[in-house]
Order: sequence, then structure tokens, then C-alpha cells
Amino acid sequence: MKKVKLLIKNHQCLYKIYLQVSQFMIWVMKFILKPKKKRILFISFNGDRFDGSPRAIYDYIIHDPFFDTYELVWAFKNPHQFHLSRGKKISFDSLKYFYYAMTSKVWITNVAVERGKAFKHKHTIYINTWHGTPLKNIDNEKEKNKKCFSQIDIMCSQSTFDQNIFSDIFHIKKENILCCDLPRNDILCKDNQEHIKNIRSDLKIPEDKKVILYMPTYREFEIDKNGMITFNMPIHFEKWSQLLKDDFILLFRAHYLVDKVIDYQNIDFIKSVSTYPSLNDLYLVSDLLISDYSSAYFDYSILNKPMFCFAYDYKEYMEKRGLYMDLDVLPCQIHYDEDSLLDDLLHFSYVDACAKAKEFQKQFAPHPGHAAKCIVENLKNRLNGGINE
Repeated sequence: MKKVKLLIKNHQCLYKIYLQVSQFMIWVMKFILKPKKKRILFISFNGDRFDGSPRAIYDYIIHDPFFDTYELVWAFKNPHQFHLSRGKKISFDSLKYFYYAMTSKVWITNVAVERGKAFKHKHTIYINTWHGTPLKNIDNEKEKNKKCFSQIDIMCSQSTFDQNIFSDIFHIKKENILCCDLPRNDILCKDNQEHIKNIRSDLKIPEDKKVILYMPTYREFEIDKNGMITFNMPIHFEKWSQLLKDDFILLFRAHYLVDKVIDYQNIDFIKSVSTYPSLNDLYLVSDLLISDYSSAYFDYSILNKPMFCFAYDYKEYMEKRGLYMDLDVLPCQIHYDEDSLLDDLLHFSYVDACAKAKEFQKQFAPHPGHAAKCIVENLKNRLNGGINE
């Protein structure tokens, strides 16, 4: 089956026929199938995960008596890998997936549902939480899906900054974008001390070590000779280990597409956490964050912890991708080379760095802690007819 899919995708004529036939089938299904009032479909990152804001909303819903009689459906690429405390699992992008998408009254996702097909029913309630405040430009694929995204009924943002971007890029009415932060961040506002102890134990982090979380962003323009996505490592692990190992341990969170091509050199100072299931756990257990052009800054600022920007390929990144915000707005010094960053890590003021993070959070993530409740209450109001669908 995989070989057949690859053949169709790589053959221009066959792929065009496939798109036309599938679009016709979807069109026919749309007129036959109608949404069931008490069915909700959940999807996180195109069926790859059981996490993020859709998971946070799901966890809230299963404890709300209002939804006791609702059917909850999760779409996964590999359903056998995940366990649900309530609801059923289906295979993402299968015929069954499109059936459940068309017969669900509510869609809850952080990326997309329609797979470019544009089949949303008039009375389907479409909730899209997205997956972070965009620092880097949203790529062209999302631009192509404006028709689908413009059908979103409820979206969430962290501030007016991303509310304006989403409204402009996806043609969503501003009143449909709730400035309530992201549901996945609600946990960052709770008392997590006992949980943090358990995370440190799980990751085998020594008690006397501070934790650096390094999260470089995904670069779609770094391609090897075989056309595969790669990652040009900007740091020298041995140098970092020699300078920092006495006081720190480094958690390296790479994008899942490039993690396998990174050589961690078996250095005890470094732990690869690219496949660790909960990003929030890594935020909580870390003492400081290093990134480059990531939305992680906005989420991490909720914790009021130090942040560092390592923009080693800034000129190239601006030419090939671009940003919505000048990096100078970030609550930290911008480092363009490894030595400058290391020197800052060794000599920065923790108190001052925390204060800067707090000021950044007040501007770009001022409403954390109750996003799941805000979205679910809005949904309940719509289901009860309080808001026109």
C-alpha cells in the first residue's frame, strides 16, 4: 500500500486523477452524511500524537457532566499506540476518518481537519487551537488552505499579537479568536513541585544540576543530497560539556524529522528528549530555555524563567522563511555565534533574566491558566444555541 501511495504521489498525472476522484467522493459523501449532534472528533498534529491543546480540551470535557452522553472520537495514524480513558479511536486519513469527520458535530484540532478538501458542514462547530504563537512566518501550505481555515468557529490566541496574525493569514473573524492562551499551557500555572520531582527522577537528572532545555526550530530548507530533511548542528557538544557540565545538564529537543540524523556523541552532559511524550514536562523541569525562532518563547514565558536566543543562521533564515517579529523584542540578548551564547550562560543574572521573561509574558501571554475552560464554555454555549453557528 505504501508503494502504491508513493507511486501515485510521484506521478503527476496519476496524482491529479487521484485528487479529482477523491474530491468527487468527498463531495458526494458530504451531501449524504450529516453531523450527529453528540459526536466530537479530536485530532492532534495530523494524527501523530495524543497531546497538545486538543488533549487538554479532551481531558476537560471528560470531567464535565454536560458531555456525559457525547461520543468522543480520536483520529490517529497509529491508533494502537494510544490509550483513551473514554471514547473510540479511528485511523487518520482513512475512509472511516472522512466518515467521522463529516458526521461529527464538533471538530477539535491544532492543525487541520479537512486535508485540503473543504467539506465542513454549515452547522459543524470547528475548534482550532493552533499550536503556538507564530514568531516565524506560517508556511505556504497553510496559505493554500485559507478556504478551510476561514471556516474556523473557535480559535485561541495568547494575545492580540497572534490574534491579528491568525485573523489576517487565515481570514478568521476576530470575534472567533479567543484571547485566552492555549489549553495545553493550563498546567504550567498549577503547583507542579511534586510532578517536577517525578520528572527529574524519570529523566535521571542529578539533584545538584540545573537543567538547560535546548529547542532549535525545524528548518525545511536544510536538505541533504538525497532530498531528505537534515539539520546542520550549530553547537560543539564537547565544548559545551567542558564549560557547563559541573553545574548543568542539557536536554536536547530536536524536531522529530531530524532527531535521527543528530549524533549526540554519547556525552553524559546531554540527554536527547526529542521523543519525550510531554513538552510541558520539559518546560517544567528545566531552569532555562535556549531556542531560535520558536513559539516556545511565548509558552515558556508563563514560567517566568530565563530564555536565550541562539540565532546562528539569522540572515539565511530571514531570506528563506522570515519572522513576524524582530528578535530584539525577545526578553534576552540575541546570540549569533556559539562562544557569545556560552559566555552569556556562564555569566548572566538569573534575577534580571526572570524579570525580563515576566515582562515579556505580560505582553504576549497575559491570560494563562484557564484556556480549556474558556473554550469549552464557549462550545457549550454554541451547542445550547447561545451563539449562532
